[in-house]
Amino acid sequence: MAKSKVLLIENEQNFYRYIKNNLEATGRFEVNFAKNAATGIKFTKKYKPDVVLLDILIPGEDGFDILKLLKGDIKTRIVPVVMLAGKMKQQYKEKAMRLYSEDCILKSTEPRALIAKIDAILNRQKGIF
Repeated sequence: MAKSKVLLIENEQNFYRYIKNNLEATGRFEVNFAKNAATGIKFTKKYKPDVVLLDILIPGEDGFDILKLLKGDIKTRIVPVVMLAGKMKQQYKEKAMRLYSEDCILKSTEPRALIAKIDAILNRQKGIF
């Protein structure tokens, strides 16, 4: 069975390693990393990840702007995106939903809960409910 491809667009390498280690430990995910918008958008267009995890606050960039670019491009609009927030604000969740994100969750979410979220997204894409 092919592994599901997850792209994490995030500027903090320690957080990337934490996510990568936890997701890949399941044996079901291949996790890649982009530390800025340009790299993340190029990667998404070229490799079509199954899910993108996107930090809202990347120094010098706004995750919502990246989300708009991904959802506005015919090559990337169907890729599900989960927004990640260091601190949850109601307006983050509302804006993420308005811009067609799958969800907006805390970066401190337990790995099991993140895996369950990704599984739900992938199952929905496959028509499994």
